[in-house]
Amino acid sequence: MNSSLQKLILLCGAAIGLISCSSGGSASSVTPPAPVSDISVTFDNAATIPVFPNVSTKTIVFVHNYGSHKISGINYNSETDAVSSSTMKQISKPKSLKAALDTFIDPTSAAQCREIAANSSCPLVVNTPILNASSPDASAFVTLEYSYQGKQYKNSQIINMSVVNNKENKGVVFSQIPTVYSNFSKVYTTVYVYGSGESQSYFVDSLKSSDSFLNITQNNITGNVVPSGYVQAMEVEVPQANLPYSTSLTLNSSDISSSSSAKNTAKAATNYVSTAGISVSGYINGPLLTSSIPPALNTAESNIGSYYILNSGNQNASLSSITPSGGLTLVTGQADACTTGLSLNPGDGCIVFFQVPSNYNPDSGISSGSIQVSYSSNSITTPVYWYNSMGGALVSFTPSGTLNIDQNAGSESITVTVTNIGGYPLVLSANPLSISTMSGSASAQIAYTATGVPACSANMTLNIGSSCGFKVVATDNSTGSGNFLIQFNATYANSVSSSNTYMRLYVLPYTVTAGEPNLIIGTINPLVTYANNTSESTTIVTITNKGSGSATNLSISLSPTQPFLQTSQGTCSNGGTVESNGGSCTIGLTLGPTESTTQGQASSSLNLSYGSPTEPAGTYGVYAPVYYTLNAPQLTVTAFVATGSNSGNGSTSSPYIFNGNTTGQSYKITYQNNTGTSIAIKGIQDNVSSVAWVRSYTGGGNPACASSVSSSVSLPSGGLCDVIYTNNLTNIVAATATASLTENLGVPSFVIDIGTGNYLTTTPSIGINNIGQTIYAQSNQAVVTNTATQLQTIGPVRITQQLSWSGSGSYSSVSLSTMMENYFATEVIDFQYCQGTIESSIAAISCPNLAISNSSYTITNDFTLISGIPAPGQTIPLHVFFSIDTNGQIVAMNTSYAVVTLTSPTQ
Repeated sequence: MNSSLQKLILLCGAAIGLISCSSGGSASSVTPPAPVSDISVTFDNAATIPVFPNVSTKTIVFVHNYGSHKISGINYNSETDAVSSSTMKQISKPKSLKAALDTFIDPTSAAQCREIAANSSCPLVVNTPILNASSPDASAFVTLEYSYQGKQYKNSQIINMSVVNNKENKGVVFSQIPTVYSNFSKVYTTVYVYGSGESQSYFVDSLKSSDSFLNITQNNITGNVVPSGYVQAMEVEVPQANLPYSTSLTLNSSDISSSSSAKNTAKAATNYVSTAGISVSGYINGPLLTSSIPPALNTAESNIGSYYILNSGNQNASLSSITPSGGLTLVTGQADACTTGLSLNPGDGCIVFFQVPSNYNPDSGISSGSIQVSYSSNSITTPVYWYNSMGGALVSFTPSGTLNIDQNAGSESITVTVTNIGGYPLVLSANPLSISTMSGSASAQIAYTATGVPACSANMTLNIGSSCGFKVVATDNSTGSGNFLIQFNATYANSVSSSNTYMRLYVLPYTVTAGEPNLIIGTINPLVTYANNTSESTTIVTITNKGSGSATNLSISLSPTQPFLQTSQGTCSNGGTVESNGGSCTIGLTLGPTESTTQGQASSSLNLSYGSPTEPAGTYGVYAPVYYTLNAPQLTVTAFVATGSNSGNGSTSSPYIFNGNTTGQSYKITYQNNTGTSIAIKGIQDNVSSVAWVRSYTGGGNPACASSVSSSVSLPSGGLCDVIYTNNLTNIVAATATASLTENLGVPSFVIDIGTGNYLTTTPSIGINNIGQTIYAQSNQAVVTNTATQLQTIGPVRITQQLSWSGSGSYSSVSLSTMMENYFATEVIDFQYCQGTIESSIAAISCPNLAISNSSYTITNDFTLISGIPAPGQTIPLHVFFSIDTNGQIVAMNTSYAVVTLTSPTQ
């Protein structure tokens, strides 16, 4: 690793602690402020997420509902700094996961955390950017929003990420934990540990706090194995009564044998200790600004950087000044920028944009400065680091082709593109380009024109990564070859000088021929087909000879070769001839059929080599890219029918509502094959709980999409098939104990048989409104609440069963049954609803044909114990079994079994 970059990682690591703790003044107090609303959903305070070099870290941040009400409809958003935004696109994953990984917050996880129960948390999955030694830090600004009883709520948090050293074996290690802020009755923080080194596994022997106030509420890893390269998130809790508060966590881990089993882990002698301090502020009374870690700025790529500011306090923060130092300047006019006079409400944030001027752009080493944001009699100072990975000026020259001059054609020209690939913007000189002949008899001139890029011109600025172009116009009347010498002149500014000179030379070879062939490959249309072993796609390519000599001994090839991409015989042929001065022929290109399980875009190269009447085969050559796409079979959801639903359309905002007194509840999803050819469906992969829904193997007007046996289902092009799910709650006694149950259904994926034992999985697209990859639904049902108790004052056993239903309509009759051991002398049965029997060993209650309407009522049955049972001072367990016949309807029951401890009535 470059020593400057090693130093950069160390500096930025030290900056994490500075940024997370700096406030420029006290923003907390031991005096509690006004009570916090009990309608509060927030992100946990988050430690710095560890990121291993050159890979993305997938981990979680907990979202906590501090309130006493369930909150639904939570929406999540995130924005990332320039480092995160660019490197997110580098994450290489299967196409089916690409959409989720292109964003910091995983969309599937965000959907799962849209509803959080009271006093509960939800793990929100996040994907970090790819970091390394040259870009060691990144940050994200995350926001959640929701409404409750017509009022809008919002919470924001800054999440920092930093690359960690994975070369040294240090066991299981904590990441940096910043100062924690909260005004709630308890303080929750997401803490991260990671397995260090490479190809190691560690056993977590213990994880302890230095006092008893701190609790690990989620994912305690004590006794678990953590491998190298793995990041584990935990949630810890600190009661507010102990604030302000500081403690430390100590984690002991040890090496384990790679051959040991999970049940008998052999620990080696090497032990590791990692300690992390946690500081929790007191109550925040007033504004409190915190900042993210500014990514280290590589001025060879950009001289503009940014970082986030967040008001973590409970009062508005008015920004009175923003003062850069170390040569930095502020960039104005940007969206969401922090500016003097801006007022940030609690939970709101802004972005500080800064720039490194040319005269502070270093030629070597690491430069630093800081930016102080003053607000409401306080301030926060954030360190900023920048470096130039190039440390010098450099341009590349790229000609548009080979300069071949036909002595009979007069002049010939090609375009040369100049690209700034160095570390500084360049200013072209008054005479930026000149050309001379190094060898041969040809002559040339520079023409300041170009195609596809701006033309180079005197005094123009060529920024880093930008290009300009010019033309070389050459002539010669005798055959042969030689070289031209092109000189480029420019200046640039850095921290050493405001006017450094840059000059480079470029040798441009040329060839002068008499009557030479010149084959041109025409437009090659992209090829697209389906990987289903039957489909294919063909395009015709025209080859034109624009030279003044015949092209002979033609050779046609593709590279790299692919079994599913072939040339077909057109009018061009291997060994053939293409006549001069506009003569042409054609080549066919065919993609497919193929059974490849790899889909996506790729390319090959169409290569032509040829000779002439005076030159042997292979003397000349030309090539062009062939772009092709292999698609998975295309299935589209064209219809969706929910039978038995009382309301809703299946969307997140309007889920289907099923009432328990409605029988025959089902979903029918209709799919259409849009592949263009027949496909074979081997099976279905769905994500659904069998408690709520069961998939059948029968169609509903169309054939079923899957078979209950091993054979595949053939679906012709344009054909329709059905997948049907029926409600299974009626088949499971006491499947739910609540009056409302979420029973969402994921749209299934299909396994396609593409031949010779190969299969691929494809996710159908949704072709109807409102329905996404998840169908949202809720079941509302009547509830039977069973209780069994001994009345202590008089001694009898009382069995009560309350029937309640708050929905619309009435249930068809249901029947309740109760059985228990017979320890009774007499019974008092509620004969309005029930009848009872006492046999020699079993006492039973039967309550048939009970009506359930929009009201509730309670059935009470009492049983008097036989005298002497139990004996004085003795206790006997009474086992009570409850059952229900729902008559094909859905009824919730709180319990089907209860145990009553009987005591003597005389005690």
